[in-house]
Amino acid sequence: MTAAHYLTVSKLELESVTLDIIEHGEHHASDNIRDWWFNDVLNACGIIKDQICSVVTDSGNFVVQNALDNNQNIASIIIKIKSLVKCFKQPKQSESAMDELHKICEYKLKQSVPTRRNSVYFMLNRFIICSENIASAIVKVPKGSPMSSGSELFAGKEIISLLKPFDAATKELYGQEYVTDFKSSLTQNLIAWFGKVEYLEILSIATILDPRFKTLYFNGPIDCYRAIDTIQKNNFRS
Repeated sequence: MTAAHYLTVSKLELESVTLDIIEHGEHHASDNIRDWWFNDVLNACGIIKDQICSVVTDSGNFVVQNALDNNQNIASIIIKIKSLVKCFKQPKQSESAMDELHKICEYKLKQSVPTRRNSVYFMLNRFIICSENIASAIVKVPKGSPMSSGSELFAGKEIISLLKPFDAATKELYGQEYVTDFKSSLTQNLIAWFGKVEYLEILSIATILDPRFKTLYFNGPIDCYRAIDTIQKNNFRS
């Protein structure tokens, strides 16, 4: 997803707009993303490069990625698992292995991508779940990588437990935007349908005469007083 943030001249307010949301089919390398962004997105939206003040990326994933890369033992385990997953992601080389894995495992393996948030977590989690099935199928891969050892799988589980809070934080942060939008939409619809319900005198009178509610939930004092006045003049009783 590509978003633009800009300052309007008339309002002098910060505005945001989504420029593009696509599934990027090529390898998620920085060069490919840069070329796609400059050549496709900007041209399609009619944005001139000179109008851009800065370009920023979602760098939160690099906090985890750098920590994983800086630990040689952890990095070697992840590289080995990534290599094993790759064996099942190359159809020409491992059709029989993939077929065998699909027969005995209901899940598909996931590959990690440096530019994709929490992808190492998803790769490890799925690999651990399917580890027994992978061990049975990997023997059918010609020149395939050796299966991870028990200690490496145990370390993988520990890594998953450490990365799980980062995945939860990501879902919380990105989910807040959708929840906020939904809450705003609900509020607007409630106001549209029930915002002027107090103007209906018969409903206001019925509310006041109900001993459970009386005048507790009136927002407009004028409507409340008008209903009370009508009750007193007509000698209505609850």
